Amino acid sequence: MQPLSTANITVSIKPEWLVNLSNQRVKVGHNLLYSPGIQMNTYGYMMEVKAELGDAFRFSEYDQVANIFRVHSGLTVKEDVGDYMIMIQARFFNETYDEKFSGHFWLTVWDDPITIEQWMPPDPIEYQYWKMPIKDSMEMEPFDPLRPIPYVKSLTQTGVMTIAWDKTMVPPGNYTFLP
Repeated sequence: MQPLSTANITVSIKPEWLVNLSNQRVKVGHNLLYSPGIQMNTYGYMMEVKAELGDAFRFSEYDQVANIFRVHSGLTVKEDVGDYMIMIQARFFNETYDEKFSGHFWLTVWDDPITIEQWMPPDPIEYQYWKMPIKDSMEMEPFDPLRPIPYVKSLTQTGVMTIAWDKTMVPPGNYTFLP
């Protein structure tokens, strides 16, 4: 609510039609007519209303007399896809009072829905390139003191595995190649 005052300052509250501006959506190649309501102030006097269309001026217009916002179907192209803020300025004035209000709504111009592909993490092991047999069993192998069993310290998503050795472990004869 705005304070009551004298000349050149607001004397009423923001009109309901200006408070209730709603966002609009239009598809490329379609028409849109949007009327926010009758442009009256809270005392029932007609207001002078102007709209600032911003970049939407290329494909839309505002009719001050009827208080109607229009989007023309033949003027929208795929490059117009996006959001546009439409500013509305309303003013009532006479010899005694001058009141100004502003509001805005968003115009969304859209085309076919954007398909979002779900991201899946890459498989760290590309099996078609793995030449060795893949062990399906998760059973522990029998303990053999001549064959140390290293444990996995880390495994990255790209398939780089770091193994750790215990102090009691003895490396096999050819430890540069582990099957």
